[in-house]
Amino acid sequence: MVEIADMMIDGTLDFYTGEYIGKGYGLPRTFDKSLPWEKKKINFRNRGKRFKQTNFSQNQGINGVVFWLYDKGITNSENAHSIVKLYSEINGWEITKKKMVAKICAKIQEDFPAFIKWYNENKEKI
Repeated sequence: MVEIADMMIDGTLDFYTGEYIGKGYGLPRTFDKSLPWEKKKINFRNRGKRFKQTNFSQNQGINGVVFWLYDKGITNSENAHSIVKLYSEINGWEITKKKMVAKICAKIQEDFPAFIKWYNENKEKI
């Protein structure tokens, strides 16, 4: 009995039915992915909302652009910031050094589809 319970907690067996799923990785699992940590929904990013909004705070601007870059596979914040700075240089934006990345991201949010197009065309070169 204890072994079965351990296997359910480990994720080797379905948490509700006890059916074999496969080797577990330390968390309970189910076939239908009904446990909260299995759903993997990211609601806090408000995807798509950035296309409807016109004014962005610096925090919203940097989070929107950086999260989008993370979704595209950029795993390091320094790499994301360098991409943002490169886009600024290409567009000839004169941004002061203080909170530069935040200001650039807010400016990118003004025409986000143009940034997406530029990134998709140049992602191999970056």
